[in-house]
Amino acid sequence: MFLHFLSSPFPNFFLFSFARRAAYFCMFYFWFILFLFPVTAVPLFSLLFLNFSPSSLMHHFLIILHKLYARHKVILGFHSLISHASTPRPSSSPPSFSTATKEDEK
Repeated sequence: MFLHFLSSPFPNFFLFSFARRAAYFCMFYFWFILFLFPVTAVPLFSLLFLNFSPSSLMHHFLIILHKLYARHKVILGFHSLISHASTPRPSSSPPSFSTATKEDEK
């Protein structure tokens, strides 16, 4: 079995699966830091250390949610820009590649 593993075309299969798991782990924490951490940590920090009242805390929580929504809209905007730029647009008149001049046509 071990010799078969060494002679296989992908001898680093376990390394690849580990790298894929590590990539998923990093992607999860990237989204956690980008979206969930400000929503959870900032109001908790405000409540514990800045002595905000609950209504003031709710106000800051809504501001954070609004910023996250705006960030989400910006990301969606970039995705739509990229997909819009990658789709070919139909032109009304196809470009002509003819090198003939008007004198040649006569």
